[in-house]
Amino acid sequence: MNKYKVIYYVVAIALLVSVFLLIGMDLGWFNPYQSNQFIWVYFALIPVVDWIEKKANNLASEKGE
Repeated sequence: MNKYKVIYYVVAIALLVSVFLLIGMDLGWFNPYQSNQFIWVYFALIPVVDWIEKKANNLASEKGE
């Protein structure tokens, strides 16, 4: 069950990021043809992924998996 929770968190975060990117493109904050603007999104997601991995490891160690 632990794997499914991690997948759920990753999908939820990816959905939020994609919604914010779509809103930003509609408002003119991002140009979809310039990929150097989107590299900052990946840098912003690195701490989120690390947090999810730590949380998953803590849950696994508590359950003894």
